[in-house]
Amino acid sequence: MKNCYYCNGKKVRYLRDLELKITIRCEKCGAEIATPYMTEDSARGYWNMKQAALERANKHKKEAAAS
Repeated sequence: MKNCYYCNGKKVRYLRDLELKITIRCEKCGAEIATPYMTEDSARGYWNMKQAALERANKHKKEAAAS
């Protein structure tokens, strides 16, 4: 599982809402990602996908600022 984009934290907590969907929260900085999934495995994949999207967006910002 990828580390948190914001703080590089490794520990996360899985929380379920009333509809049993999982929200993943970083225990270090409190960043949350609400997932549309009900299983931890699918939610973990969604977390990884969102963290990678944040990393790509930041990379594109840096490249645009450099040029």
